[in-house]
Amino acid sequence: MKKKHNLDQMSDDELLRLNREIVAALMARQHQEQRKELLAFTVGERVSFQGPEGRPISGTIKRVNKKTLTIVTEHGLWKIDPGFVLKAKSAKAGRSKVLTLHRND
Repeated sequence: MKKKHNLDQMSDDELLRLNREIVAALMARQHQEQRKELLAFTVGERVSFQGPEGRPISGTIKRVNKKTLTIVTEHGLWKIDPGFVLKAKSAKAGRSKVLTLHRND
């Protein structure tokens, strides 16, 4: 059951305590979501992200840090928030294999 707070009847100290609790809960959710995003990536995986000039930059994940991904590109090392990184499409994903069967009549 959720608690309802009548903010008009709360003292300044009670409001500040409630504020700290809310901020802590929001930070915990954000941290959990960030960890979830990081766990979707693995070292050695090909990825891409948008560079400072708006052009896509491709690279390989070198390290999964506490809050960021370290990505090696031809432009050097980048530490990027996982929310800005996309997994690169594998070359095989776009092609379908076709097997041709021949009948011997």
